[in-house]
Amino acid sequence: MLAAAAAVALLASPQPAAADLVQTVPASQVTTLAKPLPKQAVDKGTVWVGFIGGAVTVFGLTVLSEGNEKWFPAIYRANKAISMSRKRAEASGGDFAERARAAGGQRGLGGRLAGG
Repeated sequence: MLAAAAAVALLASPQPAAADLVQTVPASQVTTLAKPLPKQAVDKGTVWVGFIGGAVTVFGLTVLSEGNEKWFPAIYRANKAISMSRKRAEASGGDFAERARAAGGQRGLGGRLAGG
């Protein structure tokens, strides 16, 4: 609705055509008036350091905020479940993959290559 009103307002406004505002200048005048661009006052290295520092800061804040149960409840529960699973695996004595191989479960790629 707002876009339609803006389009109507632009079409109804009495502005001169853009082509009437363009001036043509001979090439000889352009080359005589051309000047080199001024030296940039901002160091590009400083800009990159600021950009990368900002990205690292945003990433760190994201990682820290994911631990907040109220903001990200699903991530918090998943992280909690993973840590509890690791604690149970350590308490039961060993790595889950080692126990699965010992019980005849899936063998790793190394076991298949060795013919075992």
